[in-house]
Amino acid sequence: MDNKDSHQPSDKVIVEFEVELDKQFISTYEPVLAAFLSAQAAHINHTGTIIPFQSTSTSTSFSRPRNLFRRAGEGYEISFNGKPPFWLAATTGLQFLEILLRNPNGDIHVSRMLTIIGETGDSNKSLANASFDLSTDIGLKEPGIDSPAYRTVKAALEELRSEIAENGSQMTPGRKEKLEDEILKLEKYLRNARRRRINAEVNKQRIRVKNAITDALSKIRFYDFRLYQYLDIHIETGTFCRYRSEGPPTPWQFE
Repeated sequence: MDNKDSHQPSDKVIVEFEVELDKQFISTYEPVLAAFLSAQAAHINHTGTIIPFQSTSTSTSFSRPRNLFRRAGEGYEISFNGKPPFWLAATTGLQFLEILLRNPNGDIHVSRMLTIIGETGDSNKSLANASFDLSTDIGLKEPGIDSPAYRTVKAALEELRSEIAENGSQMTPGRKEKLEDEILKLEKYLRNARRRRINAEVNKQRIRVKNAITDALSKIRFYDFRLYQYLDIHIETGTFCRYRSEGPPTPWQFE
């Protein structure tokens, strides 16, 4: 082990390790070792202790909650099946997991999830007092479309509506019917444009939520592989996300 001072005005030093690996294992396990050491360093800096290794013992301590997903400072304190908790720095991905764990078997639209944590993406925002009322609107907003074609069609639609409102009573039936048909076509065009814009926005949100959750699960994996496996199986992502808890919901403690 080499201990090298970075000579920066800090109370931390850079610690480097040298280990030997067979060449056949380097591509598979070098990233795992790097992530594990990084996780251990973060845990030591925050708690002064190392991440506890998983025990093969079947005994369970009843003095701690079996499943814990609790905010602790600028991170989360997490444990699964009564094992010693570990700490992770807060991320939006962990916040998304908290939302899902708080609402077992509920289908939650990605827009609603983003609304709950706030569009700023502030991972330090506590969800302790957040509203999880999922019966209201899902958080989609009317898209602000500002393209020349859209503006042109919208202006033409308003002109036709004004013409019918002002002169409709004096028009011949054929002329009025023709204008009404044009209005229907323009309205359909605008509806489809809004729908395409909404679909594009939802797709961006879906990818954002999925990537954040995937990143959070990858961090959890290096602390508790069994928890990672459990969440990987029971967390479903898509336009609607869900924590699938079969049978009675697995109890989680959040406070």
